[in-house]
Amino acid sequence: MASNDLTSSDPLPRRFGDWELLALVGVGGMARVYRARRVGASASDPDVAIKIVDRLKAAAEPHLARAILNEGDLVRRLQHRNVVRVFDVGEHDGHPYLVMELVRGLSLAHLLALRRPPVVVTPRDAAEAPPGGAPPASSSAASAAAALPPAMLLDLAQQLC
Repeated sequence: MASNDLTSSDPLPRRFGDWELLALVGVGGMARVYRARRVGASASDPDVAIKIVDRLKAAAEPHLARAILNEGDLVRRLQHRNVVRVFDVGEHDGHPYLVMELVRGLSLAHLLALRRPPVVVTPRDAAEAPPGGAPPASSSAASAAAALPPAMLLDLAQQLC
């Protein structure tokens, strides 16, 4: 695998600039997120998450790559316990990237799916049920979970406001 090819299905690349990539955390439409550690960091330094944008997609849609970097610059200025901290924003070998706080937890959509939101049967659902069959379920919580961005995370060690 080429050292700058971070979007193939080949084994995990070991280095990305000053970062050692430890594990693939997630894959989205434009980017991959890795758990990483700065090369030469001590064992007590916390791991981070690095969102690395696919360089081909960044080249094809430069306005989206700029938007991601601009968003990273804005979020880096925020400090709130419910907002993931952004430590660094940049570009390496054609890949725009964000270095962020690593949140160890579940996506909100995954957590809602695990909890199986309550099924709500409306009077209309009951009236439309086939004879002897269960009425179709309308679940506003399930609909809300389906609409959530998959990148919305819950840190299970902290309570959200």
